[in-house]
Amino acid sequence: MFSEESKLSNFFAILIAFGLIVLGFYWFFKDVSTNSPVNGVFGLLILVSCLVSAATLIAPAVSSVVGSWLGDALFYRRAKLNKAPECLDRMEGLMLDGKYHEAVEEVKEVLFRDALNIDARALLFRIYLKHLQDRDKALEVGLEYFNHPAHKSNGESVELLLAMSDLLDDKNAAEWLAKELKRGNYSNHDAKLLKNRLNSFRDLNNS
Repeated sequence: MFSEESKLSNFFAILIAFGLIVLGFYWFFKDVSTNSPVNGVFGLLILVSCLVSAATLIAPAVSSVVGSWLGDALFYRRAKLNKAPECLDRMEGLMLDGKYHEAVEEVKEVLFRDALNIDARALLFRIYLKHLQDRDKALEVGLEYFNHPAHKSNGESVELLLAMSDLLDDKNAAEWLAKELKRGNYSNHDAKLLKNRLNSFRDLNNS
C-alpha cells in the first residue's frame, strides 16, 4: 500500500506522536500532583496541546489505511476476495465477432459485482478506446478505478495507469502519476516506467 519512503515517514510520525502523548500525560499528572489549581489548568492545557499535535501527526499516516478499509467495507464484500476470478473469455469472443456493445454490457456486469477487477476494467478501457473510438468513456473507466479508495497501485494496474495518462492533459497526467508513485507498491521496473513518463510530462510543461 505504501512506498518504502512513506512507510519510514509514517513510522517516525507515529513515534513522535506517541512521545507527545506520553509527555502530555506526564506533565499533566505532574502538575495535578502539586494540588495547585493553576498548575492543574496549565497541565491540562499542555496535555490538550500534545494530544492535538499527536493527532495532527498521526492523521496522514493512517488516512490511507482507513480509506482503503472504508472502501473495502462500503464498495464490495469481503467474501469477494476469496472467490475465483471472473472468466472474460466470452467477452473476448464477442469482441472477435465485432459485437463490441454486447461485450461492453457483459464487462459492466462483471464490474458491477467487483469494481476492482483490473482485468475486466482494462478490457472495458480497451473496447472503448480502440474499438468504439470513445476516449471520454475510456478515460472514465480508468478514473473510476484510480478514484476508488481501495484500488491497487501495483504491477497489476500500471498498464491501465499509463494508458489513462495518455488521455489526460499533461498537467493532470503528471499529477496522477506522481500521486500513484507515492501511494503504490511498484516494482523497480514499473516505477521506472512511471517516473520516465512523469518526467516527460514535466519536461513538456517546462519547455
